[in-house]
Amino acid sequence: MRAADRSDRRVRRTRSALMNALKELIREKRYESITVADLLERADVGRSTFYTHFSSKDDLLAGGIEDIGAELRSAFAAAGHFTVEPVFRHAGDHRDLYLALSHGPAGRLFLDQLHDHLAQWFTDARDDDGTAAIRAHYAAGAVVGALRCWLADPRLTAEDAARLVEDARRSPAPGV
Repeated sequence: MRAADRSDRRVRRTRSALMNALKELIREKRYESITVADLLERADVGRSTFYTHFSSKDDLLAGGIEDIGAELRSAFAAAGHFTVEPVFRHAGDHRDLYLALSHGPAGRLFLDQLHDHLAQWFTDARDDDGTAAIRAHYAAGAVVGALRCWLADPRLTAEDAARLVEDARRSPAPGV
């Protein structure tokens, strides 16, 4: 086995341990109260190892949000057509994490990044006639707002909530 393969595996294992530690801690307490020491203890890694991979807990959070974005991009690609269902399905599968991440400073970063991922997907899904970016950001904002509402009161299934958003996207409510 090549040293690079072992190293890559160790890097992936360390990054995964730190990401999992962050997810667990976010479910237990507010992001703002989580310290690097908490992360180190939970992930069972040393301080120098942490700083080899991340510059701060915010950097770790940004990496976790990027991982969520990558999962969503894969789900969008697998769907093969323009739909918001993968967002609601992913949020439903990770409901407690989405709820924990949708508040405070971490929530702002998370929701802004989610908005940006959605806007990119919506822009890629249509021809650009000069209005694509405006339409994409409008749609992304609506989806993020609907997602937050659904997370707070999930009486609908993820699929039903996504269908409702898709229907509203095609024919908005009067006066909207």
